[in-house]
Formats: sequence, structure tokens, C-alpha cells
Amino acid sequence: MFAKHRQFKCYVEPIRKTVEQFTNNLLNSIHSYCHDNKINLMDIFPPIEGNIPSITYDQFLDRLRKAQIPFPVTQIENIMKYLVRSIFVSFHF
Repeated sequence: MFAKHRQFKCYVEPIRKTVEQFTNNLLNSIHSYCHDNKINLMDIFPPIEGNIPSITYDQFLDRLRKAQIPFPVTQIENIMKYLVRSIFVSFHF
């Protein structure tokens, strides 16, 4: 079956990245973008007016798109849950 296709590779198990890996890749991309453009995080994600610096889910996605920072659309919900869970755990030990 593979005689004519010597370069063909068949993976038995699915190749997957964990949510943590997707999250780290996104955070690294944001960091690189800030470094390359000599800006800080607040320049990309300015907070909503008020005392607590926060943005909505839609604003976060919109600002990633405007900055042309690639992100895995199919994993963004999992990434957001991971980030929220990580922040919650770090502040409530």
C-alpha cells in the first residue's frame, strides 16, 4: 500500500497540544508583539473605564485580532478558562 509513497507517515495516536501549551504559545506571542513594538500590555489591552483594570472576552479577542496576534480559534474558550483558573488560583492560595 505504501510502496509508492515512501514519505507518507501515519500517526497511530492523535497529536495534541494541551491547553497549557496553547496558552503559553499565545502569551509568548503577546509578549513578543509587545517587545517587537516597544509597547506594554496596557497598550494592547487598555482597561474598561473604572477602578478595576479589566476587559471583556470580546474585547480581548478583538484586540488580539487588531494586533494581528495569531491565536487558535478552536481553543480560545479553553485558553480563557485556563487563564481565569490560573489567575484565581494564584490570588487565592
